[in-house]
Parts: sequence; structure tokens; C-alpha cells
Amino acid sequence: MLNKPVYQGSRWFGHLCAGTAMFFWNTSYLSTKVLLEDFTPMELSFFRFLLAYPLLWLIAPRSIPFRGWKKELPLMGLGITGVTAYYFFQNTALTLTTVSNVGVLMSVCGLIIAVLNRAFYKERTFTPTFVAGCLMALAGAVVVTLETSGAMDFRPAGDLMALGGALSWAFYSVLNRKVGAEGYPEIALIRRTFFWGIVWMLPILPFTEFRIGAERFLRPDNLLCFAHLVLFCSMFCYILWNMAVRNLGILTTGLYIYAGPAMAVLISVVILHEPMTAVSAAGILLILAGSLFAGKKRSEEEPVSP
Repeated sequence: MLNKPVYQGSRWFGHLCAGTAMFFWNTSYLSTKVLLEDFTPMELSFFRFLLAYPLLWLIAPRSIPFRGWKKELPLMGLGITGVTAYYFFQNTALTLTTVSNVGVLMSVCGLIIAVLNRAFYKERTFTPTFVAGCLMALAGAVVVTLETSGAMDFRPAGDLMALGGALSWAFYSVLNRKVGAEGYPEIALIRRTFFWGIVWMLPILPFTEFRIGAERFLRPDNLLCFAHLVLFCSMFCYILWNMAVRNLGILTTGLYIYAGPAMAVLISVVILHEPMTAVSAAGILLILAGSLFAGKKRSEEEPVSP
């Protein structure tokens, strides 16, 4: 088990990073839906991170030196859980079920993170108060989704894929805490994560309908959607999420996952000028109350990464 780090950064900065990351990630579903009309789930994942990797190198060319396979294994784990498996499950789910279902089922991730954190780190942060708050926030996410989508259309295959995505991201978050204690440069760590994510995809590609299909990238809508996914939802959001974990810890950061459906409603109200219904407002209040309840005394109890 890792020792508790002695450094704690700005919690306000951590909250800003987590909230901003969740905002952009919750706009990614629409771009992904558009691209899945021309790309298979594995093609989309592969090209997305293949394009992001060299851009991260241009921003920060400093690399993490290879220090033996024992040190490299956790980095490989970040790649397979946070990139290969997560986006395979998420993108496949979006072809088999609704965006609303994926958003709600991904909200379960916060509770899974808490369970894994308790299992691996043996900390007493997994309390009845925390569980009750998570369930309250999850109920709020369901209420908001039912109000905005009319009903949840249960589709077992796609819904199971969405749960697989939640499980993958939970493992990524818990492993990210361990790797964060090594003190790697943040952007170099994300670039290494993307590298291993791409490597893990390579043996899968021959078994999928993979093709280059360069003409697909030249279509204006596909080009804009790729720019959105690569620049904001991959590069920018991974950096922000890792910074949030370093400053808040994985449990507090994980609570932001519940905010997805609420953010979708607020975006539609502010940008599209759609009306805010009483039911949606009640669901958002449930999410906020549950998150605050689950996060009670979290700042004093939960260790953060240096």
C-alpha cells in the first residue's frame, strides 16, 4: 500500500479541473455518435489517440525513461484500462444503446471507484455516509435522465458495455493514484498512457473491420468532431482529470462523474435556451446533495497524490 503523501495542492484548483473535464467529456458523446456513422468503435478509438499522441509530444517532449518492466507494468495498465478497454466499451455501447443510458450507467463509476479504493488501499473512507451520498447522487442522475429522455430504453448488450466502461475507468482511476505517487511529469505520463493504449489496440485491429479510409477524415463534420475529441476530450481532459486526482484524491474526484446528466441539462438551458423543468431541477439538487453528503469530511480523511 502507498504511504500517504505529505503534499496537498489547491483543492479549489482540483475542483475546477474535475468540473471542466466532466463538462467536455459530457459533450463528447455527440461527437462520438456522429463519427460512429463512418468509423467502427475500434477505429474511432485508435485514430483518436493516434492523433493525440504526437500533439502531446509537441507540447511537452520530455519523456519518462524506461526503468524496467516492474515499473512499466503500471503504466501499461493505465493504457489498457483508461484507453483501450474504456473506449472500446464506451464506443461499442453507443452503437447498441442510447446516449442517456450510457451517461447514467457511467455514473455508477463513482461507487465502483470507492469499492476498489477500499479493496486495494484499505482506507476507512468507504463509509455508510459515503455510500448513501453516492446512491442519492445516482438517483438524481436517473431522475434527470428520465425527465430529459422520456424513459430509459433498456438494451442489455449496450448497457452491459456501458457498465464495462464504468468498471474500466474505475480501475484506471485507482491505478492512476498509485502511479501518481511516482512523481512523473503529468503530460509525459498521459502520453505514455496513450502510447500503451494504442499498443494494446494493435493486436485487436486485425479482427475488426479496420481500414484507413482517409476520405472520411476530410468531411467537415468528421473533421470538427475529431478535433473536438482529440484536443479537448483526450489531451485536455486527461490532463485536467489527473490534476484533479492529485489535488482531491480519487474518491472526491470520482463524485464529479455523477454530474454528467446535470451538466447536459444545464448546457441545454444556457446554450439552447430550453426550459428547466421542476423534475430536472429536483434531480440536479439530488445530485448536488448526494455529492456533498458523500464528500463530507473527505478533505481531512482522503490522501491525495503528490
